Amino acid sequence: MIDIKTPLYAQFSGELTGLERYLDYGWEKLLGKEKELTLQKLHKFHPCCPAEVMAEGLAFLKEKSAEGRVVYSLYETNECADDERKKDVRLFYFAGDSNKPTILICAGGGYGYVCNVVEGFPVAMRFSSLGYPVLVLCYRVGRAPAVDLALEDLARAVKLSASGAFGGKEYVLCGFSAGGNLITQWATDNLGFSKYALPAPKALLAIYPAISGEKLFKDIRHRGFLKVMFGKIPDEEMTKKYDVSRHCDLFPPTYMAVGKQDLLISRKPLEEFRALLQAKGKLAKFDVFPRAPHGFGDGSATGAEGWIARADTFLKTL
Repeated sequence: MIDIKTPLYAQFSGELTGLERYLDYGWEKLLGKEKELTLQKLHKFHPCCPAEVMAEGLAFLKEKSAEGRVVYSLYETNECADDERKKDVRLFYFAGDSNKPTILICAGGGYGYVCNVVEGFPVAMRFSSLGYPVLVLCYRVGRAPAVDLALEDLARAVKLSASGAFGGKEYVLCGFSAGGNLITQWATDNLGFSKYALPAPKALLAIYPAISGEKLFKDIRHRGFLKVMFGKIPDEEMTKKYDVSRHCDLFPPTYMAVGKQDLLISRKPLEEFRALLQAKGKLAKFDVFPRAPHGFGDGSATGAEGWIARADTFLKTL
């Protein structure tokens, strides 16, 4: 097990040595504090996720690592000369039933960090318990244009997964907040899988997603997010390019969820996007959960508990 009061660096070994820096990868608040980082301290940054849930996700990761390799780098050393951060881009793999699609998880963090401790590993554990093969992606963040760099990293992950390297070739993308932005950009007809000549995802699971569009671009709550995402507040040309609603003709079946207590992601634009997808003949489902704030992760201890089971039911209909 993972002790929530013991520094995390002392609890990982082997291929997981140094894992603590990937739990909230890239977050400036934690830089230089890895030696003192505990789950009890991390819980202060993520109060809606119990420390025990984070511990379960990390214990699951340790257990799977003891059974075989789980960590994969996505760039060769010679490819990192132009950006040292490519050395940190990696996949965490958890085997499952090869007859099921692989769930590829992109945690959120406003493109400033990657929140695997709440949204990556606990959710991977839940989907793994349902038999799915699962991948958790640690993508580049913190430097504009973050969305383009993250899409490049996601393309690497999808290429590897779609090659059959981890079992079946079908994949489902699951993204949270900024990760939801990333996976919905991946499904567009101008920036995502079609641009990279890769297979389309079987479905999207977009959880409290920050979907790019005019309303998001004009929302003052997201100005910092947009500056990291693009390097500036989007102008008219950028708005047209990154507005997902303008480029969703190739969208796969999509499940979306948000909490009624979410202070960052508004329900109305998500409801409008579902209606748009349905008008285009796409399968789209949208759940709004009571007593659920932004960042509810696997839903434990919030009104969103059970969203993974609902997503599983959605996937079984495809």
